[in-house]
Amino acid sequence: MDFATAMHQLKNLSINEHSVELLENKGMADVVFEVDGVLFTAHRSVLSARSPVFKAEFFGGRTESKVERIQIKDIKPAIFKAMLDFIYSDSVPDIISNEDIPMVTQVQHLYKAAARYALDGLKIICEDRLIRDVSINSVISSLALADEHNCCGLKHACLDYACKPENLSQLAVKAEYIEFMVANPYLLKELSDNATDKGYNEIPSRSMRNDGYYLWSF
Repeated sequence: MDFATAMHQLKNLSINEHSVELLENKGMADVVFEVDGVLFTAHRSVLSARSPVFKAEFFGGRTESKVERIQIKDIKPAIFKAMLDFIYSDSVPDIISNEDIPMVTQVQHLYKAAARYALDGLKIICEDRLIRDVSINSVISSLALADEHNCCGLKHACLDYACKPENLSQLAVKAEYIEFMVANPYLLKELSDNATDKGYNEIPSRSMRNDGYYLWSF
């Protein structure tokens, strides 16, 4: 390891250690978040430096800049804690511990929190994890997330996975897949186009749902 690399690693270690200590130092905190009954202390200056959304909330000339306790809705405590950890340390620890929620689902929730607070670095980390974990059980929910947030890399990964004949044959019998594609026919078209582009030229077939909808498979 050369000197420059060693110094870079040492600098990052030092910054991360001190940032984590700052997060854990409740005496220096100047804002408290209440998330589903759980309290988290933090520092407005740190949050504002990392997130333009927090900056606007705390220093945008509104009364929120003097509020000591803020309620956060639609985010689970474990997800909010993981987001704070990223803000202070630029890294994401294992989100999970003792929860009956699949890891992929939690990463999806963390991505949504990152998007809500404009944390682009955290979005990249979550997207990479979701791309690596695309599976029969996660591809539809990840595709929905990618489509909603214009997450191109994840969307392409999901379409690539779903259009493979061996995967599509499993997805096509899932109610989740049928409901999602009926609600988003343009994605069904993209899936079909993607299958054609990749040379999956099996003869298409269609089946009728009880409500009269046809859904194509390939």
